[in-house]
Amino acid sequence: QDDSKVTVCDISPQLAGSSELVRTQRIVSAVLGQDVSFCCELTQPKDVLQVTWQKLTARKPENIATYNKRSGARIINSLSGRLGFLQTGLQKCSVAIKGVTKIDETCYSCLFNSFPEGAIAGKTCLSVYEIYEPRFEVRTLEADAGEILSLTCSATGAPAPEISWNIKEEEILENSEEYSVTNPNGTITVTRNATVDISRLSGTEILINCTVGHPGWENKMELSQLIRTGKNYHGEQLMYSSASLSCF
Repeated sequence: QDDSKVTVCDISPQLAGSSELVRTQRIVSAVLGQDVSFCCELTQPKDVLQVTWQKLTARKPENIATYNKRSGARIINSLSGRLGFLQTGLQKCSVAIKGVTKIDETCYSCLFNSFPEGAIAGKTCLSVYEIYEPRFEVRTLEADAGEILSLTCSATGAPAPEISWNIKEEEILENSEEYSVTNPNGTITVTRNATVDISRLSGTEILINCTVGHPGWENKMELSQLIRTGKNYHGEQLMYSSASLSCF
């Protein structure tokens, strides 16, 4: 048995056809700071002398790790503090990067150096997502017709997060608009605004939800504000709000 007993990542048959000599995940995605793994597996037995892992840069491929029976596993570049082998084998091999950064976002190649065929290559490309905690704010503003609620929901990430309102009485939302700003670090801040005329509320409370989606999340995030309205003993309009957060 040539392989270690460490658990390795799965390669979906849908992502790699059985006709290929090397199976890989093809595309791997992770949120900034997560750990990722790359797997390569020969679909036919070959006389492999060494497996070489490369990081494909704009200039030229950079060797980052090798494995052979004589020298064992070797990490040979600046990733040495974060790169390691999950499985060492000459027919199946996998590596992992701890705490991915945007610099790691590129394609990686595994080369099965065999005799007499030469190098048999497979490639996996890594996408690194960024997403930060969204914010939902409700403020009371004075308008000519009375008090209105100003709603602001924003989120920052790469790629751009998707924001939408989820409210039972959609007709009370007014002036809904969205804009985005690209930040110096490449992330995009998306902000969605709207207003609510308090006088149009049909009851004494209303639940307003801001739904945020991003490829880096398995589930969408929903930020909720429960708005309660009433009057004091002077007959003046009062408003209370309470916030909550959920995923679905």
